[in-house]
Amino acid sequence: MDTLECMRVYARVVDAGSFSEAARRLGISKALASKYVGQLEQRLGVSLLIRTTRKLTPTEVGTAYYARCARIVGEVEELEGSLQADHTTPRGHLRIAGPRIFGEDALVGCVRAFLEKVGVRPRIRVNCARPVRALALAGYGIGLCLLPTVRQDIATGRLVRLLEAYEAYDRVVYAVYPHSRHVPGKVRSFLDHLVDHFRAGADR
Repeated sequence: MDTLECMRVYARVVDAGSFSEAARRLGISKALASKYVGQLEQRLGVSLLIRTTRKLTPTEVGTAYYARCARIVGEVEELEGSLQADHTTPRGHLRIAGPRIFGEDALVGCVRAFLEKVGVRPRIRVNCARPVRALALAGYGIGLCLLPTVRQDIATGRLVRLLEAYEAYDRVVYAVYPHSRHVPGKVRSFLDHLVDHFRAGADR
């Protein structure tokens, strides 16, 4: 015998005032509802209900038992509901990994659609600039990325710069090339251009 299920049925029978209505609410047969209550009475060794052809009334013991029974059943149902909600509602950290090209072009759209579907506004961290831009344009909050990625968006007013007085990145650029007494002209030419370009503040 499932004692908790018998308690649940008994509480519903008292609530409904009849076996027929309680069975309808529980989605079981009237005979099964009656059987559950009978098993509970047999286990407890007391009569919980006064059964007549006109009405169903709890006994004095049945009334006292119902008060505690209903509270216990309610707490169990509340616990079950909270556990089910934990499994059906997205919670906690979700880590997603994929090839960079796929992530920038396809996965970010999939993530946006998922966020809209579940209706949450989480804190999002990504490790490349284009998804940051896409999520910022979609209204998911403040994004941090390099200026070249969003320069056109800022110019057209789609995005707005914030906290300009703060430097988020170390803008030191290193050029690495094989050590040689004589640096090839093409390398020296590009290095000079590189220094002039970033010294002027372009594409920061």
